[in-house]
Amino acid sequence: FRGVAAFNKGRLDNLTQARKLFEKAVELDPTNIDALVGAARVDVLFGSVYITDERRERLSAAEALLLKGLAIQPRNYWAHLWLGYVQILTNRGSRGVGELERALTLNRNLGAAHAWIGLAKITLGRAEETEAHVAEAFRISPSDGAAFLWTHIEGLAKLYLGKDEEAVELFRRSVDASRNY
Repeated sequence: FRGVAAFNKGRLDNLTQARKLFEKAVELDPTNIDALVGAARVDVLFGSVYITDERRERLSAAEALLLKGLAIQPRNYWAHLWLGYVQILTNRGSRGVGELERALTLNRNLGAAHAWIGLAKITLGRAEETEAHVAEAFRISPSDGAAFLWTHIEGLAKLYLGKDEEAVELFRRSVDASRNY
C-alpha cells in the first residue's frame, strides 16, 4: 500500500521510493502479484515518461516482472494491462492490443486499456481510430487519475494527423490536468 501511495504522488523521488517499497514486498513474498505489477509500473514510467539512458532495460525489466506475475496469476487484468502498454512502447502494437483486449475481457471497466489501444492505433498508422478509443476511456472512467494521459494520447493522434492546433490544445489540457507528470 505504501508503494502505491508513493507511486500515485508522481515525480521521480516518489517513484524511486515506490520501486523500493515494491521490491521489499516481493522480497517478503515472491508471489505478491500486486507488488510485481507495482514494480513493473515504476519501470514503465521510468522507461516511457521520464527520459533515461536505461529505457530499454527498464521496459525489459517491467516485461519480465509482468510475465512472472502472469505465470503466478494468469487472469490478473492489471498485469495484462501493463504488459500491453509495454508491448506498445516496444514497437509491438498489435501484440499490445491483444494484451489490452485480454485485460478488458477480465475487467471491462479499464479506461486505460481503451486509451492505450488508441495509442497502439497511432503506432500502427491508424491514428484516425484513436479518438473513439479515448472517448470510450472517458465514458467508462471520466474522473480517472490517469485521464490526463488519455488527453495526451488524443493530442498525439491529432499531431500525427497534421491537426497541430488541436494537438496543442489537447497537450495543454493534459499538462494542466496533472503537473506532477
